[in-house]
Amino acid sequence: MRQHINAIVVTAVLSATLWAPCALAQKDRYPDKPVRLMVPFAQGGLDASSEQGPALLRDANVRESAAAVGMMAQASTSREQYPTRPIRLIVPFAQGGLDASSEQGPALLRDANVRESAAAVGMIAQASTSREQYPTRPIRLIVPFAPGGGIDTIGRIMAQKLSASFGQSVVVDNRAGAGGKIGIETALDAAPDGYTMLFISGGYCANAAIYKLPYDPIADVTPVAMIGESGYVIALNPAVPAKNTAELIALAKAKPGGLNYGTS
Repeated sequence: MRQHINAIVVTAVLSATLWAPCALAQKDRYPDKPVRLMVPFAQGGLDASSEQGPALLRDANVRESAAAVGMMAQASTSREQYPTRPIRLIVPFAQGGLDASSEQGPALLRDANVRESAAAVGMIAQASTSREQYPTRPIRLIVPFAPGGGIDTIGRIMAQKLSASFGQSVVVDNRAGAGGKIGIETALDAAPDGYTMLFISGGYCANAAIYKLPYDPIADVTPVAMIGESGYVIALNPAVPAKNTAELIALAKAKPGGLNYGTS
């Protein structure tokens, strides 16, 4: 029994001998300046003194204190970095509901409400940013007809309303000629940045049927909105042997190039 005890003592001494050089080597590298140990407990408890309580408990307390120090330091750093100004929390629900108070409703529901509110804040912020970014300068509205006509009049009324809505001037630019083709090509040559708009009429479709165009009337433009509707009238000389549209089409096919027409 005594030999067994001696063996245990020798082993303990040998372990201490092996550990001491390792500890000294580590001490040479760290720390190279004073270390502050923060104890986040009341003075006089087991955590406040290394002389109280079993060694294992003291070690556990030191580890807990070190972890608490790390958490406190991290929280302090985060608090200093963010936020640096007031934060607005938008709750997209009526006041007084479960979403309006973190003290109402189960914790799981409150967490879900916070996530929904955060998502709503992101969506509202994104929408607000987009609305603030466009437009930031005047917009050109190309009317491919001469000033004073029906299309020009409607275009100017629309430009006035858009200016009030956008908070930026919408300037009418008349580019008449060639049945509207000049103004259309001017708009298509402009930068596709949303600051050039084209105001067209039914003649846009007629040009596609009559002329060989240098652009694709469907793929090269993006429709935005229909402003209004108007009717068209076909008038014939009484000498033309056609009483309706179907007879006129049949006559034109029977006599290619034999009919003259004009548009207004």
